[in-house]
Formats: sequence, C-alpha cells, structure tokens
Amino acid sequence: MTVQWFRARDPGVALAQSRTLRTAGVIPAALLLCGYLAYNRAALTAKAWDQLQRGVADRAQPLAEWVARNAPPDAVLATDDDALIYLYTGRRAFPTGRFTPQEYLTPQTPAFAVEGLREILHTYPADYVLASSEYGAYAVRGLLTSKPPELRIVSVLSSGAVFAPVKGTAP
Repeated sequence: MTVQWFRARDPGVALAQSRTLRTAGVIPAALLLCGYLAYNRAALTAKAWDQLQRGVADRAQPLAEWVARNAPPDAVLATDDDALIYLYTGRRAFPTGRFTPQEYLTPQTPAFAVEGLREILHTYPADYVLASSEYGAYAVRGLLTSKPPELRIVSVLSSGAVFAPVKGTAP
C-alpha cells in the first residue's frame, strides 16, 4: 500500500502552496539566525569567554602576590585557588574543600565548611591557609572562633586573608 501526499490538480495552486511552505520555513529560520547573531554579539561585546576566569584571577591575585613576597619557597598552602597559587608562585598548594557529592546535592552550611577544612588540615599540615571565597571564609571563621582557636590571622588582603594554623591544635 502506498501513501500519496495531497496534490493540487491546478499547477498554479501547487506552486502557491510550495512557495507558502518555503516561506513558512524561512521565517522561523531567519528569526533563529537573528537571535543567534544578537546573542553572540552581546557575548563578544561583554568578553563573556573570560568572565569566570577573570573573576577567579582578580580574587586570587592579591593572595598570589602575598605568597610570592612572604611565603618561603618550601611553604605548603591550603587555599581556595590551589592550582592558580601553585602555577604563579611555585609553592605547593592543596584545596580547602573535600569535594564530596554532598557539596553538589545540597546547599553547604558554614559548619560543613569548618569540618571539611579542619579534617583537611589535620590530614595535610599546611604552613598557611589562604581564604578568598565565601566558602573559604566560612571555614576559616569557624576555626578562628573555635575554643581553642585553630587558626590565627597573618594578613588581611583586598580580596581575602592569610591565616596560619595554631600549633598544638591537631589531634
């Protein structure tokens, strides 16, 4: 059994229907193309390709400069921006977060950040703790205010702060 599509008996009607169908397809395609071009023009104008990286770099730059000037070459650092700090200063660095699935499934509490940093510092001793993100600030604030304090302030910078672990607080 073959299926035949509707065909107008009048060739003029068939030509008109064909033009109508082509026009109906061209208009949405043209609108999509215009939207695509406008979106990409806005992204190019705003330099959207580097906004995330620029934000992290602007936040971490004062920390990297402090490390380069003040931390000995063999210093070990716990930081929100471990890869960037290692890359630009040559100091060994590790992250202040645990990277658990829970971090991606539920909003994190300051208590979770504090316990994570405490666990990391007890596992991997650091000479300095650098905090520049909101999550890092939660963690260090908890260790600063614990009894006895587990961190002490070394330097406050324009976008973050440097802390040192208090000796004798590890288990």
